Amino acid sequence: MIEKAIEKIKAEMEKNKDDGNVKVIGDFLLKQIEINKDAAAGILQEEKTILKSIDEMQKEALAKVKKKTGTQCIAMDPVEGFKIVMKYFSFEAVQDKILEVEINEIKETNDIKNENEKSNNIDFDINLDDLLK
Repeated sequence: MIEKAIEKIKAEMEKNKDDGNVKVIGDFLLKQIEINKDAAAGILQEEKTILKSIDEMQKEALAKVKKKTGTQCIAMDPVEGFKIVMKYFSFEAVQDKILEVEINEIKETNDIKNENEKSNNIDFDINLDDLLK
């Protein structure tokens, strides 16, 4: 089963070798297959393809943005995109890294950024003469 899933993904990647999105998602799926047998089963669903997973990602992203802003302009971070791909192929991630970035690192980076934004709002005024007295 794992071998068939790998073959399916590699065949679609080869067929669409000029599409960078297919390569990125294909590489992601190949890594998932290595550690998650459920991923292979999801990938082997006959009607499921990488290209259709990209369509699903666009559809979900547009719906989400349109609901929030009423516009058709979208931007999505890779982690959110890969979550949609996993949902589309009906499996959950087992690994704790996506694109070689620890999930916790993403959270910590956002926490540090938020903390820095808070500290930048502090009004700090000191006079050198006051220190020298």
